[in-house]
Amino acid sequence: MNTAEIVVVGGGVAAAAAVLALRECGRSVAVLAPAPPSGFRIGESLSRSAEEELRKLGILDAHLEEPHLESQVRFSRWGSSELVEESAWPAAPHHGWYLDRARFNAFLWEQAETTPHQRFLSPVEKTVDHGDAWSLHLRGGGRVRGKIILDCSGRSAVIARRLANREQLDRLVAAYTVLPQIDDTIEPTVASMVESVLQGWCYSVLTPDRSLVVAFFTDSDLLPDRLGNSTDEWQALLAGCPLTMKRINTAGYRIEGAPAIVDASTRVSAEFATDRWLAAGDAAVCFDPLSSHGMTTGLWSGRVAADAADRLLAGDSTMVETYATRFRGGIDRYLQDRQRMYAVEQRWSTSPFWQRRHATPD
Repeated sequence: MNTAEIVVVGGGVAAAAAVLALRECGRSVAVLAPAPPSGFRIGESLSRSAEEELRKLGILDAHLEEPHLESQVRFSRWGSSELVEESAWPAAPHHGWYLDRARFNAFLWEQAETTPHQRFLSPVEKTVDHGDAWSLHLRGGGRVRGKIILDCSGRSAVIARRLANREQLDRLVAAYTVLPQIDDTIEPTVASMVESVLQGWCYSVLTPDRSLVVAFFTDSDLLPDRLGNSTDEWQALLAGCPLTMKRINTAGYRIEGAPAIVDASTRVSAEFATDRWLAAGDAAVCFDPLSSHGMTTGLWSGRVAADAADRLLAGDSTMVETYATRFRGGIDRYLQDRQRMYAVEQRWSTSPFWQRRHATPD
């Protein structure tokens, strides 16, 4: 059996941040994460608030050398029929970055290689609590024994869903596609755009390779039944987003194929910080993409959860308590902000999607 003091479960942003944070602690670390899926992965905007986290992880300078696009303008049509431009100048150098998400994940793990650790590519199938340690049984055989688990496994919440209740607060999903630029003589605008419509809201953003990511957000029961297999249904849905369609057509892009559909709901773990295990990133809370909190929270929570685990092993539990308090306060503020953001849009009072967002939380 393989053993480690700290076991990190996951292969995304929060897990990489946790491993990076453990670089100089001298602890034995094991990482349990299947190989990342190939191809495009949605989640291409990193807010400027992540800059401080990258600095604390010691990788900001390296990140700035990566081929990302700096965000300086955002557009939105939200709460009125007018398209509003929000410029980053002069308040800040930029709003953040538009990423090649797969490249960003690879970059984080390249940096995390500076932390000595064992890595296992098999997913966790069973977790056994021995009181003073955990045994994690891996698919295909093999076990890893550890004193503290950091669950950084994203929405799947591999450990947290076994050890704590997870509440799903809505039914939000994202239908998305990556559009190639057919006419590369047109210079596309380096900006993100949000457009609210009757059935939900649409988001589009340019990526470093000049592709255009288009995502439509609504509730799972409000999607057309055949959307995931029908280009025609996808085109019809986007036809109800006039500004997004104008961007697609005037910048030389073309809709090709049906969209992928992924869960985008808000989910909150009832517990995410104990003296035996901690959850970070989406394993603790999944934010509505409208908030743009996801990756920054993943970096922060992965780093702080790792520091808390190191302190726990030294006999100090105060950082776990601080982590839990700060995270819970952040979740409460997010829920209030989400309510306020959706309350701004009052044009479609008969729409089921917007009625649900305007309902008073229990």
